[in-house]
Amino acid sequence: MSQQDGTTLTLTTEIRLVTCPTCAMVHAVPADLHLVASRDQRAIYCPAGHEWTPLAPDAQAVSNTVAMILETRSKMAQVRVENELLRRRLAELTPTGKAELKRRSFVLAENAPPGRGPETAMCPYCGRSKRRGRLAEHLRRQHGDEIEKGGEVLARAEREGGGDL
Repeated sequence: MSQQDGTTLTLTTEIRLVTCPTCAMVHAVPADLHLVASRDQRAIYCPAGHEWTPLAPDAQAVSNTVAMILETRSKMAQVRVENELLRRRLAELTPTGKAELKRRSFVLAENAPPGRGPETAMCPYCGRSKRRGRLAEHLRRQHGDEIEKGGEVLARAEREGGGDL
């Protein structure tokens, strides 16, 4: 059929959803192709390129176990994908990386009230007196979760110190 005459051909075919036994990817195969491939034991390729052969129609009794295994693998693959998407979403929603945590701890350390001795500062979270050079490290290690959440202590320190180093 030539492209120039402007006619359109619409085909409707039945498809089967199958699962690749190698990667557990669910994909569609035309039902006629699946029937011929299972009857003649010819290979089908999944979208990832894995070659596999459907079970022959007389092997369907054995295939119940295989079907359960494939279904389980498919569900596991789906859960892995969902977990990865959630992990990426959480990373996008969490504004604090290591650099931001370090910046925030320095802002807090620079604006901390004086400690009990010379060259010391008071931790705004636990009240311990630390040398000024060690306070930022103490804040990152001991109070990283509180710093990530932000809160009033960090907001006050950023207001007083301008927030920039």
